[in-house]
This record gives sequence, structure tokens and C-alpha cells, in this order.
Amino acid sequence: MTMNHNPTHRHRAHGPARVRTALLASVALLAATAAVAAIPSDAAPVGAGPQPVDFNLTDDQGRWFDTGQDLSAANAGQSLAVAVLPRVGTGSPVATTDLLNADLAKQLTNAPVAARMGTGVDTAKLLNLDQLTRAVGGVRGVGAARSLVSQLSSELKGRPIDTPVALSSLPAGKALMSAAAEADDDLASVPVTVNFHVGAPDALGVHTATSLIWPEGAKGFPFDQSAAWRGDHTVQLTKPGLYAFACKIHPYMLGAVVVDDPVTPGLDFGKKLVVNSRGLDVPSNADIVQQLVQKFFTITVGSNWATYSPTAATTWDEAYPPAPILMYDSAGSPVLVPSLDAFYQTKFAEPHTLPAANLKPRTPGVGEVWVDTQMEKFAGKTKSGAATMVDPTTWTVARKFALPS
Repeated sequence: MTMNHNPTHRHRAHGPARVRTALLASVALLAATAAVAAIPSDAAPVGAGPQPVDFNLTDDQGRWFDTGQDLSAANAGQSLAVAVLPRVGTGSPVATTDLLNADLAKQLTNAPVAARMGTGVDTAKLLNLDQLTRAVGGVRGVGAARSLVSQLSSELKGRPIDTPVALSSLPAGKALMSAAAEADDDLASVPVTVNFHVGAPDALGVHTATSLIWPEGAKGFPFDQSAAWRGDHTVQLTKPGLYAFACKIHPYMLGAVVVDDPVTPGLDFGKKLVVNSRGLDVPSNADIVQQLVQKFFTITVGSNWATYSPTAATTWDEAYPPAPILMYDSAGSPVLVPSLDAFYQTKFAEPHTLPAANLKPRTPGVGEVWVDTQMEKFAGKTKSGAATMVDPTTWTVARKFALPS
């Protein structure tokens, strides 16, 4: 954490003032640091300053906004990117899989009973507090900040990971967030660059990258194009929070970037989010935001698609990243979700039971019924899509047409 020098904070202090003292002491380092700390070559796929997030728009199912990074180990697919907003003097970014807790996914995903911090799971690892400590490791005088991180772990011990935590209700949480909020305007950062590419052979048609969700006050938004295109477009992200995009022609094509502030616990959704399709400006913990994020992972992660059986009921149990998410409520107070997967399992009452898909209309029909089975895959075809003819006299599939053969 780095910020401008203020000599009035040199006195010994306790609580929030003490951590601000430690943070403000980094000015000496800032004076000697003219550029962002070097990004190691193994840091991909984190986008940070000179290292962009690249979306390649494709015709492939579930990876229409393809980052080129398979995050299935973290239940996140290939359409989500996590970009660490570089803060001068806060050290280098870490891998996306670490921030999404991919190594904890097998242990925590869809658990019948939510684990408890400090007993069923390591609190510092789950909440990325180890990364927070690492982020401030390049700043002088961070002993107080590190002490508060350790204190926060103690305060959270025993709490279930599916229940949001009001950080302001915890002494260490309040102190950490107070310091980050006070320093926000003074923290030097570099924008995150996001590139969108549309072109053959991955995309045979034209597309757009239209803003669906973005943090309130983000510069350059909404991001849109007047017409679909082939080629390249770029946008700069300077504000922490959740950004989501879609193709206006193919609205199931979705991509998202979480721009994380490394000096706050959890991955940042931002304080308030603009939901473009609804004309809403809502706190990031609003129900509409959770509904949309849940649908994002349903659509973009193929393993989350519902599978019906023609003969028996099946279980539909979606999975989400077991990542900590920092949201804000309507009062502007920080709320930390320890594990997005555990939170959504509880919030959306998962898993669901799907009835057998063997019901047919009781009344026979006449003629032909044609169904555009756009997402159907066929051997020998690289692109999805078919036309299906149904015989309504028996309500059975009569023919399939899958061009070119």
C-alpha cells in the first residue's frame, strides 16, 4: 500500500491510525520508485498494467469471450479474467488460479456442510490474506498492517464460509478498510488494458463487446460499438470492480473481468455497479448482481449446464470459484464473502433436482416442427449448430440437418 507523505501521521498510534502510519511511511519508497514493480514472466494470466487481458471472441461453446486460460480447476471456465490493479510499491501480481483458490476447489466446492474458517479451512489462504500480506511486502513500515491481517484471521475463526461478513463489525477489518479507503485517492496505479479480438478462424462472423456491468464512475464506460465488427478494440480499466461484456448480436456470448485492488481483502466487485441492461445503479451486494453473476457462471462454464435424462430424475449442482469476494452494501459498508461457491450454494438452494425429460404432448400434431438446435455439436464439424425436424404425430425427432454434409 503506498500513498502520499503526510507528516502529521508520524506520531505513534493505535488501531486505524497505527496502520495509516505504517502505510504512509512508504513515501520514501515511492520517491525512489518511478515505475510499477516488475511483473514476473510466470505471473500470467493476471492482467496488470503493461500485461493486458486478451479476449479472443470465438464460436466455441462456453468460451465465446476466450481468455486463452482454462480456469476450470477453479470452476471459472475460460471467459473470466482477474486483473490486479498495479499499485506502486505493492509488489508483483500473483496468478489468477491462486486468487480464485483453485487449490481449494476440490476440498470446498459443493460441500454438503459449509466449512468454518480456521477449523475446516485455512483462513489466510481462503481469503487471500496471504496475498494481501505479499502485496504490502514491498512497502516500508508494514508491520502494523501485517499485524492487522493476522488479527483479522483470528477474528474470523469459526465463522462459516457461506455467510457474508460485515468487515466494519470487526476491529481489524474496520481498521484495514479504513486505511485503504483513506489512502485510495493517493495510491498510484497503472490502468489494466483489455483487448478484444474478432477474426477468423476462431470467429467466422462479426461481434461486439458491449458493456453489461461496470463500477460506478469508471472512466470510458459504457463501452460499446455502433456496429458489429472484425478486428480489435481496446478499453482501459482504472477502477477496481466487476466488468462484464456481451455481444449484442449473440447475447449468450459473455466475458468478465474482476479488477482487484491488491491492498484490500478478497477480490473487489466495487462499491456500486451499473447494470446496463436494467438501467440500474446498485450496491455490489445487491441481489440483481448476484443473480447475474450466478447466471454468468451457468452460461460460460460448460460443466454447469443442466443435463436431463429421458428416464430418471437427475441432480444439477453448479460450481463456482471458492474465491473471497469483497462487496459493499447499500450503506457503503464493506461485506466480505469468504467463498463465492459456498455463498451461492446457500443463496440459490443448490443442488436442484431435474425431473426426467420424457414428457410428450398428449395430443398428436400434423405437419412438421422445426427446431433451431444452435448449440448442438456434431462429429466432423468444428462449429456448433443444426436444424432438427420433429414428427408431431409421434413427437419424436425425424431428421437432423448439420451443414455442410
